[in-house]
Amino acid sequence: MQNIANSAKRKNNSKLKIIKMTELKYTLIDSREQYNDYCNQLEELVMQDAPELDNEIRLLTHLIETWDREHSPRNQMAPVELLQHLMNEHKISASELARNLGKSKSLLSDILSYRKSFSKEMIRDLAAYFKVSQEGFNREYPLKEPNREVTELLRAAGQSGGAAVLHFRTTPKGTSSPVVHKSSGPVHGERLHYQSKSPKHAMQKTGKKH
Repeated sequence: MQNIANSAKRKNNSKLKIIKMTELKYTLIDSREQYNDYCNQLEELVMQDAPELDNEIRLLTHLIETWDREHSPRNQMAPVELLQHLMNEHKISASELARNLGKSKSLLSDILSYRKSFSKEMIRDLAAYFKVSQEGFNREYPLKEPNREVTELLRAAGQSGGAAVLHFRTTPKGTSSPVVHKSSGPVHGERLHYQSKSPKHAMQKTGKKH
């Protein structure tokens, strides 16, 4: 009787192994080689145009898309790089994006120029607009340090009651070069602020508040 029981147990184990092997025909992708193999298999299944293969096609598609999401170059991008990538991908300009989001063009320009960071509201709006995770815009990244000459001049203007006007001139290489002019006239009721008139021209003032 014991031999019979052992024999039956071995048969059940064999059946269980067969079932497990059938269930694990496809596994989570953990290598580029496996990814390429699954892509080839998916293409062959789709070409057969057989309804009974629909579930298998859906499973393979899901596994491949999961790998794509986890290994997308976007995951390695800093927030500003990601925004620039998405804008290029969707063929949308900064002015058009700002208008669609209901944001000021100068704010978006400052973000793209590394002068301002992403606010929580901007992160939510961009993620919803491009249908991506907020995580990509929520990473830490360095902002550009203010120009020392500009900072000192603006501070001096504020202390003396005068005003400093800062223009950003676009160089032949496409970068912004600050040009500072000092004004002797007082600026009443005005604090430090930044206002962009165009992508190539901006103005900044500071003064004592009276």
